[in-house]
Amino acid sequence: MIKKLDKGTINKIAAGEVVERPFSVVKELVENSLDAEADSIKISIKNSPVKYLEVKDNGTGIKKDELELAFQRHATSKIENVNDLFRLNSLGFRGEALPSIASVSYLTSISKHKDEDIGAKIVYDAGKKVRFVEKNRKTGTTVRVERLFYNVPARKKYLKNPSYELRLIKNYTGKLGLAYSFDKKIEVKLDKDGKNLLHYSPYDDFNDRITHFYGKKLANNLLYFEEEGDFYSFKGYISSQNYTRKNSKEINFYINDRIIKNRNIIYSVKNALSEVLESREYPYLFLFVNINPTAIDMNVHPQKLEARISNERKIYSSLYHKVKGLFEKMESISEVDMKKNESSDEKSTEYNEENNSFGETAKVAEKNLFENMYSERNRKSDKTKNLNLFDHRFLDVVFGRYLLFVSREDLLFVDFHALNERIFYDRYKEKGFKEYSSHIIPEAIELGKRDYELLMENKKFLKKMGIKFRDFGNNSIVVETLPAFNNRENLHAEEVVREVIENLEEGKKSNPFKDIISSLACKTSLKSGDKLNKSDIKEFIKYIEKGGMSLTCPHGRPVIKKLKKEDIDSWFKR
Repeated sequence: MIKKLDKGTINKIAAGEVVERPFSVVKELVENSLDAEADSIKISIKNSPVKYLEVKDNGTGIKKDELELAFQRHATSKIENVNDLFRLNSLGFRGEALPSIASVSYLTSISKHKDEDIGAKIVYDAGKKVRFVEKNRKTGTTVRVERLFYNVPARKKYLKNPSYELRLIKNYTGKLGLAYSFDKKIEVKLDKDGKNLLHYSPYDDFNDRITHFYGKKLANNLLYFEEEGDFYSFKGYISSQNYTRKNSKEINFYINDRIIKNRNIIYSVKNALSEVLESREYPYLFLFVNINPTAIDMNVHPQKLEARISNERKIYSSLYHKVKGLFEKMESISEVDMKKNESSDEKSTEYNEENNSFGETAKVAEKNLFENMYSERNRKSDKTKNLNLFDHRFLDVVFGRYLLFVSREDLLFVDFHALNERIFYDRYKEKGFKEYSSHIIPEAIELGKRDYELLMENKKFLKKMGIKFRDFGNNSIVVETLPAFNNRENLHAEEVVREVIENLEEGKKSNPFKDIISSLACKTSLKSGDKLNKSDIKEFIKYIEKGGMSLTCPHGRPVIKKLKKEDIDSWFKR
C-alpha cells in the first residue's frame, strides 16, 4: 500500500541528507551567518559536539515575525524562483538546513534584525515548536543545538569519537577562514569548554592564518600564482617539492569562497607535478576560484560540497599549465644556483696561504664524512654467490628495486623495500615498542595549532609506540625518543612526526595505530636504489622461506611475484 509520509518522517529523511554529523550542522549554520553579512562568527562547543554546539554571529539577523518561518522547509530569503538557482550569490539557497537540524535535536535560536528594537527566541524539540518569546540581544543570530540525533539513534551510532568529530569542525573552520583573509576578512573563533581552539582576527592576512593553523614551515614553503580568464579568475598557493604529504587531503579548492570537493583539480595538479613529485607525494594547495555565478550549478549535492561548472576543462587546463610553469621556473632558478656553486667549488681548489692547504682537500674530507653519516645508503656490494631462495639462484638486483632469482622453469622478483617493510612491521608488533625505542638528540619542531593539539591529544598513546615528546610552548614540541627499527641516521624527528600526524588525522576507531606502524616501517626500510650487501639478501631469503610466497607488505602490496617460462614463451608465440 502506498502512503504519504507524515511531516516528522519527511523532515528526518531530509535531515539525513543535509545533517550527517556535527560538522554538517556547523557548516550550515556558519554559511547562514556569512549570507547574513556577518563579519564575526563564534562557534562554541561544550562537552562534545553532539551534546552542545552553538554558532553566534553579528549579521543582519532575522525579523521577529519571520523567525518561525525560517524553520519551515524550503523557506528562504536567498532565492525567489528557479532561475535564481543559476545565478547564486549566496552559500545557502534551499531552505532545508534549519528545519532539518531542528528535527533531530533540541534547538534554540535567538535573533534580532538590524531594523528592529527587540529580537525573539524560538525553541524546537525534535522539530516541534515548544516556545516562542521576545528576547533582547545585539543585532545578529545565535543558534544552539543540543542532544543532536537523540531521536535518531541509528544515525548517532555511526558517529566517531567526540575528539574526531571536533577535529572535523576545527578543520572546516580553519580552512573556511582562509577564504576570508583577502579583501573580505571575517573574524572566526572556535571554543570548547571555554578554551579557545582557533581564532582568526579580522586583521590576519592569509599568511598569518596559514601560520596559525598549519605552522610557519608551510607558510615559508608556499608559492603564489594567479590567472585571469574570460569567465573566471583564480589565485592560489602551492607548497614546494620540499613540503609534501602522502595523500591529497590538503588540496583545497574554493569556488566563490565556498569549499568544494573536485577530483579533477587533484588530477590536474598531480599531472602538472608528475616530473617533480613521486607517485605517492601530494602538495598542499589552496586554490581560490571566482566564477560568474551563471557558469556554475550548486544544486547537485545535498550538502553543497560539489559543483557543476560549464566549460570546466578550461579551468583545469589553465591550472595545469600555471602550476607546471611555476615549478619549471623554480627548477631553472635552482639550476642557476647549482652552476654558481660549481664555479665556487672550482675556486676552492686554489692554494690557501692562511692554512697552508688546498681547498679541495677540505672538500674531499667533507665528502667522506657525509658518506659515513649515511653509510646505510651507500653500502658497497660484495660477492653474492651461493644465495638461493627455494630452488632459485640469486642473480642480481634489477631496476634498483627488485631481487631477481632464477631457476630452469621460472623467475622470481622480490620487492626488497616491501619485504623490508614487512620485516620491520612484524618485529615491531612481536617484540613491542620499548625494544625499538631509542633516545635521540632532542629536536624541537614547530607546528600549526591544529597539528599541535592533535599530537597533545594522543601523547600517551604515542609514548607507548616509542615516540616521546614534551610541550615546548607556542605550538611547539621537543621530541626525545623515536622508534628505531635500524640505524638510519638520516631519519629526522620532524619527518616521523609529520607522518604520524597524517595517520592520526584518519581517526580510525579500531586499531588506530596500525597505519602509523606501517608508515614508520616504510620510512625506515631500504629504498629503491639502495645498495644491498650479502647479509641483507640472506635475511630477506630467510624471511621469505619462513613466510611463503603470499607475503605482502603492511599496506597490502605483494612482496614476491613469479614469472613462468611458458608466460615468456607465449610472448614470442612459441
